[in-house]
Amino acid sequence: MTAAGLTALSKAPLWMALTIALPPVLIAMGRIFDEMLASVSRFRTASMRRRQEDRLLNGVTDIGTALAYLERVQAQPLAPSAAGEPTATPTNMADPPPGTPP
Repeated sequence: MTAAGLTALSKAPLWMALTIALPPVLIAMGRIFDEMLASVSRFRTASMRRRQEDRLLNGVTDIGTALAYLERVQAQPLAPSAAGEPTATPTNMADPPPGTPP
């Protein structure tokens, strides 16, 4: 806001000043909250992938099957691209490759 706008708001009644100043503040808080949720989601996705890789590589007798599965899963992006067009999401991300022990 400009200096003239702030001066005008300081002389206005409180309800009018809040009516003018509160919406941009609430919008900014909403954007910050959305970005925090997105970063938590990215962190959880990365953690899930690391746990899945560790579980597959430590518990599989046929390491070639596990590595082929991990290569296939990592080739499929999980999130939409920056341009906004949706990408293919894996349907069986949590399913281990065939032949792995439970």
